[in-house]
Amino acid sequence: KPVEEVKYMKNGAEEEQKIAARNQENLEKSASSNVRLKTNKEIPGLVHQPRANMHISESQQEFFRMLDEKIEKGRDYCSEEEDIT
Repeated sequence: KPVEEVKYMKNGAEEEQKIAARNQENLEKSASSNVRLKTNKEIPGLVHQPRANMHISESQQEFFRMLDEKIEKGRDYCSEEEDIT
């Protein structure tokens, strides 16, 4: 069954690349400043695959569909009574 694209996944690969680059920079910075870390080798398993390769379950798709609907509808005024200001 093909994965349905939801708003939160659009441009995911581009954003994922930016995050991966930032993570790699942070890993290198922390490795060079951390005396206890003896080698500056890249640890396999920390490299994240793009979201397109991830398995997304039917329940996850349904959850994001529900979020999209809630955002489009706007504020839930039924729960306004619970809002304490």
